[in-house]
Amino acid sequence: MKRRDFLKFFGIGLSAAIAGSVGLSRPVRGDETSYLYLPAVFNMTPGGWYDITIPDGVFSWVPFVVQGNGAEFRPHPDFSLQEHANITVNKTYYVDSENGDDGNSGADWDNAFETLNEAWSQADVDRIYATGQWTNNQQHSITTRDFELIGVGDCTVTCDVTDEFVGAWSSVDNHYEAAVSDYVYTMRDESDPDANCPEWGTDLDTKASIAEVDANPGSFWQDWPSRKIYVRTHDSREPDTDLRSYKNLAIYFARDNQTVYLENIKLFTGTYWRSDDVGGLKVYAKNCQFYKGLFYGMDEVIFEDCSNHCYKEGDVMDYNDRDGVTGYGIEINCDFRNISEDGPNQASTAHDGSNIVRIEGYYETGIQTIADSAETIWMLGVHANNFNDGWAFYSEQEAWLDRCYLDGELVDQDTGGTIYIRDCTITGAQSGNIQSY
Repeated sequence: MKRRDFLKFFGIGLSAAIAGSVGLSRPVRGDETSYLYLPAVFNMTPGGWYDITIPDGVFSWVPFVVQGNGAEFRPHPDFSLQEHANITVNKTYYVDSENGDDGNSGADWDNAFETLNEAWSQADVDRIYATGQWTNNQQHSITTRDFELIGVGDCTVTCDVTDEFVGAWSSVDNHYEAAVSDYVYTMRDESDPDANCPEWGTDLDTKASIAEVDANPGSFWQDWPSRKIYVRTHDSREPDTDLRSYKNLAIYFARDNQTVYLENIKLFTGTYWRSDDVGGLKVYAKNCQFYKGLFYGMDEVIFEDCSNHCYKEGDVMDYNDRDGVTGYGIEINCDFRNISEDGPNQASTAHDGSNIVRIEGYYETGIQTIADSAETIWMLGVHANNFNDGWAFYSEQEAWLDRCYLDGELVDQDTGGTIYIRDCTITGAQSGNIQSY
């Protein structure tokens, strides 16, 4: 393992005297070479943190000062995501899926509602404290107000619809079949842990006929016109509580002219956030876990200390403009992964003139780990891993990368643009217009 700690602009001799105060404590990834550069050495905060000068004026929209200490990056400690959301809170409601009742007032934990929908239906809701678990068809944000949703303990929303939509099972030939009252998107067997995501179990393969299901353990087929579903589990057992059905991958949370702040929420379902031609949609999430996020026309979206595991159906975090509304996204110390090896699926991707900044964090796929066609792109301290040694970062526009570790290829696809890199480690091939800065 190599490690060279020196002042890039001031010479090797000064490094020993200064490195201790700068705090080079972050573990080195792989064979990464560490650089210590202090572009603002006289503007330090306690712990050796210093302000980073933005590489281009187009990033003046970032709502905080970015700091570094020679080993890692962060927002300035004065920045609070909840305060930045700036939601005025006059009325708070409490929700408890196990002990609550929608006939209660929701005014405190002793009088909590049972469902999130009941809290969202209140005309004066500003903040919701919630604990428990809810299925997708029970929970759907129906308020047009700005709101905070803060989880206390376990707070999970899933798209599991097994108990609501799937009838009794009967054995026929090598499979089991049941009536369904609504479309089932996929089925998952929790008795058969997925090697990449054991807490989720393995998805059953989708087939096109009863005969295919009969011949293939771990598969299902839904004959939607007949409202029937056919299943053969991986061990050919009768379906039980470990076999879960999922209606779809997305729930709406917010629309035009709405600000949402989420904290400590597990959204084990896709989330679909969309602004039409009006705009004004802002979403902020801290310490949340997602299955997938799809964003259209977001004025601003910021994720801090969020994660996303076990998704393999497409892009994990997907930012898009919509109807002329330009989006701005920031990911801070996030862990986003796509476990599929099929299709051009990214852990994070920004499209269509949107703008994206990623600070620290880990990203992993086997296809294209991070792929952007955004208007502006800045990444600091990001570790992007392509476990098949393919594209770790791909850009169709100008991008700036500071002290990133790319385990895979770096690809500039824009013949008129440039990827500017500083103190980065790239294990794979580099192609296109790539320059140091």
